[in-house]
Amino acid sequence: NLRNKGKEKIEFTLITGKITIYRTVLQIVGDIDLEKHNLKSKLIVPLDEYLGIDKLPFKASLKMMMEIAFWVKINHHFKKQVRLFIEYMVLEYLMLL
Repeated sequence: NLRNKGKEKIEFTLITGKITIYRTVLQIVGDIDLEKHNLKSKLIVPLDEYLGIDKLPFKASLKMMMEIAFWVKINHHFKKQVRLFIEYMVLEYLMLL
């Protein structure tokens, strides 16, 4: 059984301003063998599962990590480029909502 734990607020601060999104969080009710079901906790975030980032430690997909590595390699302005890329990926992420 699942119980709705409400919405989790996430804020992104971009050059153009702040963006706030709310993700639904569900909780498994009752005893369950997390390892048997390949889960790390009793909390489930459907959006993270849909994006394929639910089991990743930093919530960045392999595609996103590869893109960051590529842009860092070809650009000497590391901090600025990574920041712009992350903002781009956040906006792409928000378009999926």
